[in-house]
Amino acid sequence: MVEELQAQQVSTGEVQRVLQELLAEGVAVRDLVRILEAIGERARHSRDPDTLVEAVRTSLGPAISSGFATGGHLPAVTLEPLAEQALHAALRVGEQGPFLALGPDAVRTLVEQTTQAVDRVRNTGVEPVLVCGAAIRRSLRRLLVSAMANPPAVISYTEIGSHLEVDAVGIVSADDLVTA
Repeated sequence: MVEELQAQQVSTGEVQRVLQELLAEGVAVRDLVRILEAIGERARHSRDPDTLVEAVRTSLGPAISSGFATGGHLPAVTLEPLAEQALHAALRVGEQGPFLALGPDAVRTLVEQTTQAVDRVRNTGVEPVLVCGAAIRRSLRRLLVSAMANPPAVISYTEIGSHLEVDAVGIVSADDLVTA
């Protein structure tokens, strides 16, 4: 495995950055073989750290979602389809990687609606995850971490294991988000 990474010229620093990003999101890094395999496979096409992290998350997907599940049930807050479409449309790539190019009103609306949906669930004693498309997951997480006091974990649909039952416990509406 190490030889394959060396052949791809993946540095120890790049692997370390991926591991740090995973740990920052609460992802267990015990399955190093799977992590290194995913890095090696994706490094053939891209050396972008964010891309490598997302490749590892996809590989570890079922384990990631299992960490948020209880008794085979994953409590999930989802985005209304129009809200998800608006976020996809706002996705841009800059020097620091992908980001959501939203105006201040749209950010405020998104944060308020996410906070309300998540808090309603938390008030019942359940800790939900926010589920969205893989393309916007990282950017949405970054935005929420910077704007919310206690943001939920953000996972993509591709990370949900087929062994889990998804319980839709809340929704982030598109009200005012599309026009904000």
